[in-house]
Amino acid sequence: MVSETDRQEVEKRCPSSRTLVVENGVNTRTIPAIDNHNGRKILFMGGLAYYPNIDGIYYFVEEILPKVWEQDPTMVFVSLGAIQGWIYKS
Repeated sequence: MVSETDRQEVEKRCPSSRTLVVENGVNTRTIPAIDNHNGRKILFMGGLAYYPNIDGIYYFVEEILPKVWEQDPTMVFVSLGAIQGWIYKS
């Protein structure tokens, strides 16, 4: 679990389970945020081991993104998620 609230909910639904809270792993006190707020971005979040996500990215990049670029050529598309040996190259 990533929070005590999550752990308590699992414990309530499955009292015999053994749970442990492990917080998300970035210490914001020692790793400063990157000032990356310049420009506009479109973010896709999803694992690329799941075919519908890959299919959706192909469709977006080939059909939608060119239309977006007509309106704003500085727009950046970012895909965030686990990659399983697959990279889209335009």
